[in-house]
Amino acid sequence: MGFSFNGIRKEYLTVLKGRKRPTFAPIERVITRIPKRPGGYINGNVTDIRTIEVPVLIKTESVSHLQKLKEDLAAWLIQEEPKVLTFDDESDRVYYALISGEIDIEELVKLGTGTLTFICPDPYKYGLEYSYQFNSSGVLEFINEGSVPAFPTYEIDITKETTFLSILDNESHITIGKPDETESVVVVDRDFILHEKFDSMTGWNPGSAIQDGFTQMGAIYVNKGNFEPQTFGGNVDANSYKWRGPAYVKQLPRSVQDFELECFLDMKSIKPTPAERAAELGRIAIWLLDINNQVIGKMFVEDPTEKTMMVKGIAKLGPEAATKTIMEYSNQAYNQFDGLIMIKREGKWWNFQIGMYDSSTGRRYGRYEQQYYDSDGTYQTKVAKIQVGFMQYKNYNFPSMLLDTLRFYELNGTGGVTPEEVPVIAQAGDKIEIETSTGQIYRNGAPWYKRLDPTSHFFPLNPGVQRVTFYPNDIGTVKARVRKRWL
Repeated sequence: MGFSFNGIRKEYLTVLKGRKRPTFAPIERVITRIPKRPGGYINGNVTDIRTIEVPVLIKTESVSHLQKLKEDLAAWLIQEEPKVLTFDDESDRVYYALISGEIDIEELVKLGTGTLTFICPDPYKYGLEYSYQFNSSGVLEFINEGSVPAFPTYEIDITKETTFLSILDNESHITIGKPDETESVVVVDRDFILHEKFDSMTGWNPGSAIQDGFTQMGAIYVNKGNFEPQTFGGNVDANSYKWRGPAYVKQLPRSVQDFELECFLDMKSIKPTPAERAAELGRIAIWLLDINNQVIGKMFVEDPTEKTMMVKGIAKLGPEAATKTIMEYSNQAYNQFDGLIMIKREGKWWNFQIGMYDSSTGRRYGRYEQQYYDSDGTYQTKVAKIQVGFMQYKNYNFPSMLLDTLRFYELNGTGGVTPEEVPVIAQAGDKIEIETSTGQIYRNGAPWYKRLDPTSHFFPLNPGVQRVTFYPNDIGTVKARVRKRWL
């Protein structure tokens, strides 16, 4: 019988007989005692930390090999946060565990046998995660075979504009927004102007020749549903150019004053060594242009250093001759960049953001933002065009770069609404996620609580049969991702 921790198995470890894996987590009774009265009163129960002891034998080829296992065991077992622990004889159950702080790896390796003691701050064991679809009437009949309540994550893919949605059982509800009544005025805080999936060159034309020390040459093409650089113009005199590469521009259906742009993009190195990865220099750029192709604002994700990887986000306002830098931020987490940038202008306020994106969960993290107040109205020209580009620095090697998705919204100034106005909370194409275990709400992967009804309760699914209803059931499809739990 074997086991894995943090998704890793060690074949040189054999589990011996005598393991102590409690059938259920320890329960402590909370008892109140009153002086001069016998016994006490039970005031509830506390589920304590679960402890799992695993006796192991280390199999090795030589003493020298045994010594090398110390580093390997330490790197594997010593973690800052609980990691997944599974056992072969219970493959459909998961524990979240940490190795006990009392472990003596030196002694374990020296003797060749010992006991690994894991502690589970979350004492429950979990089943595998499954998805359950609500039926066409917006109803889910859920059977929880676990011994304790389960906390689902609801995923709602919106297909129709709505001012509210609700998930409820017989006693509780989670509600976002509010219904529009007969006398209500429905307001939309943003209009979808452009949804660019970068899967076609239709509507894109060669862009402006020179921007921010950049000379346009080469071409962009569609590869596996994304924009990627096809060429950067070939080998050139390294002293004649700095940043160079292809740039293409697309005109918006109409010019826009207040807006929000978000663009998902990747810049990653696939080279095997740190030195080779560090030597690759690249830049992906987004420009906002007016009707006369003058630059209003721009944002870059770039790695400009050859000695080390240092991917950063840069945001600027104005044309090259009078540019104003608003943000320049680097983060080690960005060095294999899979994320997004955001540019927003509302009134005289500009907001720039950069952050990472977890494609496996659809969640955003590692966000950094910078704001700027355009007090004298220098950067208030309407946006008429979007230009995108990929850049190589001189003749240096460059990383893999691509553009995935761009969304551009017009903001309608309805952030603060009157009692008679009811705002639209979601439109076709939006995705709402409600995580009941943490009380988190996400819209399109970004945290979003703006319209949560304060009487909402993130209710669990109790053991037994429970009926959950989604309303209104015609605004989208909904499913619940659930992991059942046991003591």
